[in-house]
Parts: sequence; structure tokens; C-alpha cells
Amino acid sequence: MPSPHHRLAHRTLVFPWRWLAWLAYLVLVFGPVLALAYEAVFVPGSAGDGGWALVIPSGRRLGLMLNSLGLAAAVALVGMLLGGLVALFLIQWNRGAWVYLRWLALVLAPLPLYVHALAWSTSLPLQGWLGSVWVQVMGLAPVAVGITLVGLASVEPLLVDAARLARSDMAGLRRVVLPLAGPTLMA
Repeated sequence: MPSPHHRLAHRTLVFPWRWLAWLAYLVLVFGPVLALAYEAVFVPGSAGDGGWALVIPSGRRLGLMLNSLGLAAAVALVGMLLGGLVALFLIQWNRGAWVYLRWLALVLAPLPLYVHALAWSTSLPLQGWLGSVWVQVMGLAPVAVGITLVGLASVEPLLVDAARLARSDMAGLRRVVLPLAGPTLMA
């Protein structure tokens, strides 16, 4: 076991790098959006007369943004439920070659969404909002299943076994597995 002095020295060496990593993350994620907002609002002539109109949507742009947010929320919710159900089924394959075959769903992850759109439009008469949700859920399902499998696999099997001894499978899932795998599942 490392001495307290060793842990303090390690923490002192890691601490500045951790803040530097967070700063780099914030700049990479929020930098482009902040730069566009700054240019739209404060740089004369870059966005015409109404720079704030680009930052704060109204009218038709507000409707488009709300429709996009609704579509994204529907895809996320349906994808999370579908990914969770499929992963709960696949996580039971824990013997022999089945352990590796359950990750086969990730092979379909790089398939572009337009291929899914073409395939589903020829087999089902889906159009409009419902068709968009269906195609996006099916296109992103391998990613949802993979992330859910990682989250479920991160739970210690002994805790699951202990929960199954004390309660029903659903209670063990609800009280042990989901809280422990929750952060990964929310991804």
C-alpha cells in the first residue's frame, strides 16, 4: 500500500494536469459555439442587422428547433428502451462463444443512416416524423445496445447474485443493477 506521502506527491503531480484536461475539454466542446455566438452578436455586418435573431430563435426557426428537439428526445427515449431490452437479453449469454457473439451487434454501428432509411423505406411504408424516428432508432440501435452492454457488464456479478438471493430478478435489476450501471446507461 502506498504511503500517504507517496499519494500526496502523486496527487500534486496529477492535479494541474487534470485542470488542464478539463480546460482543453471545455475549449474543444464549447469553443466553436461561443465563437459563433460572439461573431453573430458583436461583429458588425457578420450576421446582418439582427445578430441576436441567430442566437435566440423565433418564428419559423423556433418551430424547427422545437421539432428537432422533440425528434431527438423521441429517438433517445425509444433507443434507450430498445437498447436496454436487447442488452438485458444479450447479457445472459455468458458462456463460451456466446460471450463474443453478443458484441456482434456493434459491427452494424458504422452503417450510415441513409442505408437504414433506404432499407426500411422499401420494407415498410414509413413517412414523416414516425419514419424518421424509426430509421434513426434502428440506425443507432447497435450503439445503444453496445453502451448498455458495457454498463451492465460493469456491474460486479457477485452483487447481482446477492441481489437475486434476497429479492426477485426485477427488484435486483431495479435496486442494484440500474443504480450501479446508471451513469453508463444514461450515456
